[in-house]
Amino acid sequence: MTALLLLPLALLVIFWLPINTFGWVAAVLVALGAWEWAPLAGLKGRFYQVLLALIAFAVLALVQYVVPVSSVWAFGQPAGFYSLMVLLAGFWWTVAAVLITQYPEPKRFWQQNKRWRILFGALTLLPTWTGLMVLRDWRHDTDPLLGAWAILFVLLLVWAADTGAYFAGRAFGKNKLSPRVSPNKSIEGAMGGLALAMVICAIFVYLRPVTISPSAMVVASLLTVLASILGDLSESMFKREAGIKDSGSILPGHGGILDRIDSITAAVPVFVLVMLAMGV
Repeated sequence: MTALLLLPLALLVIFWLPINTFGWVAAVLVALGAWEWAPLAGLKGRFYQVLLALIAFAVLALVQYVVPVSSVWAFGQPAGFYSLMVLLAGFWWTVAAVLITQYPEPKRFWQQNKRWRILFGALTLLPTWTGLMVLRDWRHDTDPLLGAWAILFVLLLVWAADTGAYFAGRAFGKNKLSPRVSPNKSIEGAMGGLALAMVICAIFVYLRPVTISPSAMVVASLLTVLASILGDLSESMFKREAGIKDSGSILPGHGGILDRIDSITAAVPVFVLVMLAMGV
């Protein structure tokens, strides 16, 4: 029931809301993610959850005030803060890949350091908002809905990858993808998720709601899906260290906000980074 309610709500937010209002809604989502990150950072108590949420929202509110929606893009590139966040996202997810593949060895450097874990949360959540804003404002002057379609494309890739991984993993899963981080995930499941995501890519290439070359769509889709898997594993790693099963309980039957957007936190900024790197 929760999923059925969230889908039309997501479409409404992406396609109908003005970009400025969309930014505020996305900021609230990130603030809720920051609320749930507090326990993952080893900060216990409602005070720290409220504090991280308020800091995250205040930072994003300040960005919206200093860099208005009309200035998100400048001379074909995201404006200063937005470009910095996208680059930091690329750096962070590269680091996260190392932390995950080498787990549990690297945890001795950050497990007992709350500041590092707060920083990891900031690098996970803030670029998500940045990526969403960059995408939503993409070529807005010439096609007001192009950015909305781009966001929907990324979300569908992530949802297809999750769905395909679940069913393929149940049917064929034998080889563990990352047994020390998430024992239930399999290589076969990941391949099934990638295959279903590429079906979404093929549909978008055929229908062309996002007017970029088919080759760019394929490359961006592949890397975005791989990033979404990384985002999922990253949250699993931090939850494992915190001894937490679900990041929260705000969504009945679906856990917390982070449990729903973990893949998106990596997929969105990586998609933006890939598209910028290809000059699209």
